[in-house]
Amino acid sequence: MTDTDNASSYIIEDALTLTLPEFSTRPINQSANSILYGILSLAQTTAVDIFPIIHQPVLGDAGIGATTVIKQSFIGDGFELVFKEVESGPAFLRELSFLCVRSIRQHPFMVTLQGISWNIDDTQASPVIRPVMVFEKSSKGSLWSYMRSEVGRNLTVVQRLSFCIQVAIALGDLERLSKKVHISVM
Repeated sequence: MTDTDNASSYIIEDALTLTLPEFSTRPINQSANSILYGILSLAQTTAVDIFPIIHQPVLGDAGIGATTVIKQSFIGDGFELVFKEVESGPAFLRELSFLCVRSIRQHPFMVTLQGISWNIDDTQASPVIRPVMVFEKSSKGSLWSYMRSEVGRNLTVVQRLSFCIQVAIALGDLERLSKKVHISVM
């Protein structure tokens, strides 16, 4: 199967419909159960691990993204994970389907999805369970924080240019791939 075949296997038709051609030619109804089935089916067919761990609130937030707060967990021996919870089930499926494309999972300049897990919000009267994406936490933090650190400020022009080239390559590949899997890069 080529990257193009893999990318076209999970096509988002609109914000409320996900088609999984391997299982059905009908769009999935976006009820809570069908979203769960969609997540589990996608994880199984693309060999995404399901982790029995959650973030550790005592560690605080690892960062803030455009649409979410990134949580973290310490595993041991300097290995840490971060957890990204997406606002809605359909949005989670869209992002997960994109991150499962082989060329994204193997890209040298993009963070790799390690697996999925579940976040249990028991602050409400009825606990809410939400899926989260799990990534390895960078030992140097975000690019923004690294570039503002002592080490980042002392990088040579060639090293800074290398970072710029890597980001440009990753964004170019995202833009090229976004035309095949129907996502917006920005």
